Amino acid sequence: MPLLQTPGPAPDFATHAVVNGNIGHIGLKDYQGEKYVCLVFYPMDFVYAESITPFSNRVEEFSKVNCAVLAMSTDSVYSHKAFVKASRADGGLEGKCKIPLLADRSGKISKKYGVFDAEEGIARKALVIIDDRGTARHMVASSLPVDKVIDDTLKVIQTFQSKSLGSGAGGDVQPSNFPIIKSKHSLVAKHVTKEKWEKLKNIKTKTSGFTLYKAIAVSVEFDNQHCGIYAGDWDSYKDFAIVFDPLIQEYHGILPSATHTSDMDSTKIKGNVASDVPVHSCRIRVGRSIDGFGLSPGITKEQRVGVEKLMVEAVKSFPKDLAGSYYPLTGMNETVRQQLVDDHFLFVSGDRNLTVAGMERDWPEGRGIFHNEKKTFLIWVNEEDQLRIISMENGGNVKGVFERLCNGIKMVGESVKKECGKDFCLDKKYGYVHSCPTNLGTGMRASVHIDLPGWTKHSVDKLKARCEELHLQPRGTRGESGGQTGHTYDISNKHRLGYSEVQLVQKMIDGVNTLWKEDQEFQKKLNM
Repeated sequence: MPLLQTPGPAPDFATHAVVNGNIGHIGLKDYQGEKYVCLVFYPMDFVYAESITPFSNRVEEFSKVNCAVLAMSTDSVYSHKAFVKASRADGGLEGKCKIPLLADRSGKISKKYGVFDAEEGIARKALVIIDDRGTARHMVASSLPVDKVIDDTLKVIQTFQSKSLGSGAGGDVQPSNFPIIKSKHSLVAKHVTKEKWEKLKNIKTKTSGFTLYKAIAVSVEFDNQHCGIYAGDWDSYKDFAIVFDPLIQEYHGILPSATHTSDMDSTKIKGNVASDVPVHSCRIRVGRSIDGFGLSPGITKEQRVGVEKLMVEAVKSFPKDLAGSYYPLTGMNETVRQQLVDDHFLFVSGDRNLTVAGMERDWPEGRGIFHNEKKTFLIWVNEEDQLRIISMENGGNVKGVFERLCNGIKMVGESVKKECGKDFCLDKKYGYVHSCPTNLGTGMRASVHIDLPGWTKHSVDKLKARCEELHLQPRGTRGESGGQTGHTYDISNKHRLGYSEVQLVQKMIDGVNTLWKEDQEFQKKLNM
């Protein structure tokens, strides 16, 4: 199998890895626009420690030239983890490994790079230099001493970087050229024009060094996006406004002059879901982002850990009805993990969109879950948003669920302000700032699971049309793309931006009561 031809596009990859002794997830796109990557292939754990140790010992030298070192073999992450922990006498690294070890269990990535030995089922020793634009610039399979290979590699990287600075380009295949947008029918394809690209392509945001290329990565990688863009920080919405503004206005159906008003006063809610409505459960969630920290696609490792530390302190001051425990994903023991899975509280890695958008970098560090003792109030820390704050309970007491949410958000905001002097990111035009522009405004999804047998028998399509009239959104209880089973529906507010939180919750309450009255009429007409 011939080695990958260079220069040329580096085959993309995203896989599980052992990072600082913990199992996480790493993709090539985590580094694009930021760093060079030195990708080191080695045959197997335990036998080839001498291929890893020199790179680990000299990782600071690579850092000085803004290059990350990644090592990959066809071993599993569990083998990697044991390899890192094992003693030198047993062929291990004695816990001393400063570089991520990536798992290519199927050999798929090794095959893409032309280093897979099909007879042995392992990767041959090789090294690839990939620039910060995703171009494979240099590849070598060498039997020279590893330190000699490292010396040569550092020189080659510095040479490429000096040429890139001198010419203003890093090669023919690079994001400085207008990118190929695979999602041709997305809002990105419409609003990221060549003219706008030329104006914005070299801008890096102040908070997290985010770029337009990173923002639209999912539309470049996939062909199924509708919106297709993420913000790496609050700055992104300002620095790339000529893209974001018209895109947001089209998606949310607002005017350029529109402003957003937030209202988290639960006492303004009138009435509640009627007691006879067959509601199984209610759930309201919002997102929040702390000013001065990047959003998940762009947040730095240090910022992510900083957000987590603020949340660890914040939950300590919660009153009795909100008090509970914080569970960091890093180092989580199996008993806790299984309980969170059983409770359907745990969020996990592996979502392709989030991975390509850069939200799963350094997984699982800086991430965790809080819930109160009654399991009616949750906070997800550093998932798609810095904070996902959730209030829920069985039954149809929507007003009570909203009241708990409002109190919890208030407590978190006050604690953050006390600890670091920062507020939540609240934009006059776009409301609460989120990584995905579809969630701007309230970032709220208020939903109930409700039985609607009459509507189901009458017409599911007409139910969808009726929900549209009521500014509601019906889904199957398996989620947005999980399909419909039986006559139980997830009914939620349709809008995020342009309405206050109180207005959206009120619309949901009133709409659910209306749907149930109509459902009873259909049951009578259809002799159910």
